[in-house]
Amino acid sequence: MKTIVWKGVIRGAVLAGVIGATASILGRNLSTDSTSQLALTVILLVGLVLGGFAAGREAPRYAFTNGALASFLAFAVVELIGVVSQIARGQAYRLNPFGIVFLGVLSVSCGVVGGALASAAEQRRLDREARKPREPQEPREQEGSA
Repeated sequence: MKTIVWKGVIRGAVLAGVIGATASILGRNLSTDSTSQLALTVILLVGLVLGGFAAGREAPRYAFTNGALASFLAFAVVELIGVVSQIARGQAYRLNPFGIVFLGVLSVSCGVVGGALASAAEQRRLDREARKPREPQEPREQEGSA
């Protein structure tokens, strides 16, 4: 089994990226009151966790790694677009490198949480399968007895 399942990582990154980009765009265009900003931050974090969960489900043995990678990939793409757009508008002075690094670490952490949730879900599924009553098998005839 491969450590990194790129198909799952891409799926998780797209999910996290869509939710994260939506929250980011809304955050820039809505009012700056603390309630709406807090709600959008929670939406962003939940999106990153969901992206990690989606990636972790594809590779249950390496759910943490795939979840972290998916959320970081989503962060990198969305952040790169944001940085380029601020530079293009002549607002490079508003960029905060420490904020960018913090959001990167936070996105990886959210991806790990999503991967942990995916791993726990897989473990519960395996436990349920193990507890299922098995259908009784018919006794086999022994060779040599007649």
